[in-house]
Amino acid sequence: MKIVNYTDENLDFIKEHCKDYDTSNLTIKIKNSKGNQMGRFYTSNPFAVGSLIVVRTGKKLSYPHEVKLYKRRNLPDSIIVNSRQELIRYMFFHEFMHFIQARTSKIYSEGEAEHYAIANFRSDKK
Repeated sequence: MKIVNYTDENLDFIKEHCKDYDTSNLTIKIKNSKGNQMGRFYTSNPFAVGSLIVVRTGKKLSYPHEVKLYKRRNLPDSIIVNSRQELIRYMFFHEFMHFIQARTSKIYSEGEAEHYAIANFRSDKK
């Protein structure tokens, strides 16, 4: 796994969370953006071999910040993140579930990704 961090946030949680998964062909890029937030999982990495996760967070966002969720049964309409670190964690976990889905079921479920992210982004802290 290769992690490219363009922010000043600590990303140690990524290595800790991923230690039980085969992430040898995964690149993770955590970036700044001028706008809000954006996350994306690519099954093929246009910059290297393997998969790519990109998480972008707006430098000018204020916290607490409301993140709108995909409309799914048994999910709230939104969650509140209290810091940029929490926003990065939440978005990473959402995209990481798509990485897991690509290797198991080949079915990409936004609801499952949202549940995984919600369950992990606060409880996974050390």
